[in-house]
Amino acid sequence: MILVWDNLAGHCSYEITKWLFAHGIMPLYTPIGGSWLNMAESLQRIIVGRTLSGQHPQTPEQIIEWLEQTVRGWNADPTPFVWNGTSAADDGNGLVCSA
Repeated sequence: MILVWDNLAGHCSYEITKWLFAHGIMPLYTPIGGSWLNMAESLQRIIVGRTLSGQHPQTPEQIIEWLEQTVRGWNADPTPFVWNGTSAADDGNGLVCSA
């Protein structure tokens, strides 16, 4: 198994690395300052927020189905991903990243 982790100091310690390998897990560390990870985390937060806000799922299968429905709906009518939480029209800097 491969575990993708950030470079948090605790993730890089000899003790945790030794434990992971002893349990058949190879850690793969993301690049320092990996902006792609920030974008992935932001997209995850948006999707989970749109899916579960105010909801009370009863099973893991229900959560998965709701997440898939949310992504299908967003893909049917996609919107641009905007860094810094403001739209280009609001701040005038023109920095819009499509997701």
